Formats: sequence, structure tokens, C-alpha cells
Amino acid sequence: MSRRPGAGVVFLTLRDPSYDVSIGVTCYRQVFDAVADLVSEGARVVVHAKPEWYAPRGQLSLRAAEIKPVGIGELLARLEQLKRTLAAEGLFAADRKKPLPFLPRRIGSCAAARRRPSGTSWRTRAAAGPPSPSRCGTSRCRA
Repeated sequence: MSRRPGAGVVFLTLRDPSYDVSIGVTCYRQVFDAVADLVSEGARVVVHAKPEWYAPRGQLSLRAAEIKPVGIGELLARLEQLKRTLAAEGLFAADRKKPLPFLPRRIGSCAAARRRPSGTSWRTRAAAGPPSPSRCGTSRCRA
């Protein structure tokens, strides 16, 4: 990557190490600045570009209109962007945090599929022991 100060164009080289092939890419500074903090040496990207032929050197290059990080890099980039947005709103400020209680007053539970009536309490379930196939109604429960 080559970011020359004051220049409106950024020069990159895309490489495919599995085929040992590379091609030059140019893009406007605005295009690169959108992903500058996400893209570094060795990053995997998808580039939307048009081919350009430079006749004096007989060289083919690409003019990038859009650069997107892919894979885990893209997920981490979106997470970092969300963190920056929330931090800018002040949601990570120390004065907004509340201390955790030593002993909680209530404990909630969420289940994907309920097999028992909602009136059954934890004490009743614990006293009854593990569910038997006849009580549960599924073949996944074992006595």
C-alpha cells in the first residue's frame, strides 16, 4: 500500500499467494479511507474495479470503486465500528455502569422449547429428580 500525503490516489497490490499472481490497484483516497483502519498487509478483501490499460508501460491495472474486507476481518470490522459508535454516544462511560449485586434477588431462565407447564417451580423439579421418558414425552430423555 502506498498512501502519498496530499495525493488523491492510493496505490495497492492485490496478491493471490496460491497462484503466485499479483496485480496493481489504484483507488481514490475517499474509497480507501472508508476501509483504511480495517485493511492492512495480508488482509483478505473483495474489490469492485474496472480494468485499466497503461499503454506507455504496457501494464494492466485495476481502478477500484469499492473495497470490502471479507471473512473474520469483516466481522471484526463491523464489531469495532459498533464499539466506536456506542463509545461516541457515551454508553461505555464509567458513570453509566452499575455495580453487580453480591447475591441476586431473582434468576431468570429462557428455554427454546418448553416441555412442562409454566406453573412448575424449580423446587418441584429438583425434588422430582431427572425427567423420565414417560414424564418428558421425548426419546431424548433417559431414565
